[in-house]
Parts: sequence; structure tokens; C-alpha cells
Amino acid sequence: MGQKPAKEEARTTMKHAPYVHILDGRFRIRVPEVRGSSDKALALEIFLGNIEGVKSVQVSPITGSVLVHYDSSRIGHERIYDLIRSRGCLQRKPSPSTQKAVGALAEFVVQSAVESALRRLIPAVI
Repeated sequence: MGQKPAKEEARTTMKHAPYVHILDGRFRIRVPEVRGSSDKALALEIFLGNIEGVKSVQVSPITGSVLVHYDSSRIGHERIYDLIRSRGCLQRKPSPSTQKAVGALAEFVVQSAVESALRRLIPAVI
């Protein structure tokens, strides 16, 4: 009664992951940072493959999917998630559309502040 199922627990501990699927001894997660990069995918695969308790790793640079089979008595999916993050992956970054919107908002705020300052300054100078 007191323990959460693995999927529910994953949702609470891995909020920033775009996709997570967990079964005992099997962990699949989407890692956007490896999508489209064979070098990053291979580096992550080698890194995770050398972790004690990890049986096998498959990283797809096409989909960004990372599949890890592991011995759940030696390592847990939370630790694997943390190890993936330690490699600079799964860090929260704003999407390009969010970055563009923030940039436009910042530009508007600066422009409005300058216009307001000029409105006050011009009558004072005249």
C-alpha cells in the first residue's frame, strides 16, 4: 500500500523527461540531446554500458531513445536517470519558440521603457 508503482514514481522523479517507460530491469527514456548526433549517442551508450549493474544499452541517434537493461538488485532506474543527466542530457531548456517569445517580450519591454523615459525627458529639456 505504501509504495508507488514504478511508472508513477518515475513521473514524480523524472518530470523533465519527455518520455519514460520502466519495467523491472528495463528503462527506456527519450533523450533529445542525442537525437541527430551519432557521436553523442555513441558516447552515452559507452558511458552507460560501463556502469556496474547495467547489462546492455541501446541508444538511437535517429529517435533519441535510450534503452537500458539492468540488474535492478544492483542499480535502479533513478540512478540511471541521474547518470544520463550527469552527461549534460535532460536539462530543461526552453524550446526555440519559447526563446523567440521571450526575446520579443524583452525587446518590447526595453522599447517601452525607452519611450517612457523619452516622454518624461523631452518636456524637462524643453
